Amino acid sequence: MSTALRNDVYRRRVIITLGTLVIVGILSALTVLKSHIALTENTFFSAPPASFSLYSADFMCFYAAAQIATQSLSAVYNPAILDAVQAAITGPVQANNPHYNYVYPPLITLFLIPLSGLSFGKAYYVWMTISYLMTTCAVFLLTPLRFKTWQRILCGALLPLGFPFFSFTVLTSGQLSSIGLLIFALVIRLRRVSHRWAGVALALGLYKPPLFVAYAVLTLMAREWRLLQGAVVGGIAIVGISIACTGVAPWLAFASEASGYVYGRSLSDGRSLPPGKGMGLLSAAMCLTGSTTIGWSLFLMLSVGAMFLHTRAYQGETGDTEFRERFEQASRITLTYFLSIQAINYDAALLLVPVMLVGSAYGMRTPALHDLYFFTASLLLLLVAGTMDTENGNGISTGCISVVLFWFVLLHLWRHGRTSVNTLAR
Repeated sequence: MSTALRNDVYRRRVIITLGTLVIVGILSALTVLKSHIALTENTFFSAPPASFSLYSADFMCFYAAAQIATQSLSAVYNPAILDAVQAAITGPVQANNPHYNYVYPPLITLFLIPLSGLSFGKAYYVWMTISYLMTTCAVFLLTPLRFKTWQRILCGALLPLGFPFFSFTVLTSGQLSSIGLLIFALVIRLRRVSHRWAGVALALGLYKPPLFVAYAVLTLMAREWRLLQGAVVGGIAIVGISIACTGVAPWLAFASEASGYVYGRSLSDGRSLPPGKGMGLLSAAMCLTGSTTIGWSLFLMLSVGAMFLHTRAYQGETGDTEFRERFEQASRITLTYFLSIQAINYDAALLLVPVMLVGSAYGMRTPALHDLYFFTASLLLLLVAGTMDTENGNGISTGCISVVLFWFVLLHLWRHGRTSVNTLAR
């Protein structure tokens, strides 16, 4: 193929891709807008409001924690105090108290404190805006550098809106998954510059350790020592700085409360995390077996098998290291989410990263038609699952199935892609 023809094909591919993004982004934005109007209609159009749906968003516990933290960081982890503050917020507007718990570390609490100076409604939408901007930055970092800056900004602005686990879940509930998205995007981008700095970025995952544990284990299995060094040094620095700012007491209170936020254990107020709330391998294993002990055993065995399968699949060198890197990281991050012991539906927003990595990898070369069909089908299943109830109940949810199938499709695509890469190399 001549250079001129290749450039023409590339330009047409970019135009079609960006045009599709615009259409998907507009439709998704309208859907999100409709969701928020439905969420807040009683706020603005009923007097007095029969219900106040906005106050049932997960952001309630973050806002309440921010208010408490202005007086005492340790008190944030006292369920009775947290519940009383939530009642004080919802009571005057005749809303139901959602009785949320807060189990994020003190460093995140410090990050949320500035929101306490705003009314709940204003703080909610300020946080939505920050979440959207963080995710836009994450997609911008993951978009190939050969795209023009305005094209990368357009991708960052529109792609997140087309991913339901972000647009329908994070932008409505107010969860913190955008932080994880940005952390993984920084890790991927910094890996090309310095593995040690990528490790420092990974250390930011202390905001929710269960989401990053499997990534660290897979990094160890890949013997990426510089990245691990950066993560350890960065983690020690982050905790040290946080303790210097907050003192030891808030961290001890956090550790005491968070230790109960695991399947089979209870928080200090007697409530527990039911497996049916999860969307990962552990929750599925417990729902299927009906036993905490057997579920954990099955989870550990399958986790070890999945990690070794991943490591074996990406052993050896190929003629195109960038192509391999994108697929390996996509597989690693997907597996990291699926093996998290707290894999909830809103954290599935992290899967936007592997979707971007595989999409950009295929932007480097045209995939076989059947491989493109496989990838598209697995992506569509993820998109559909993002619009459905993803709690397991007594079995395996559509969301759980969509994630594991997506990971197997990634392994299949890499197997075919590796063959073509090695053929081209020879």
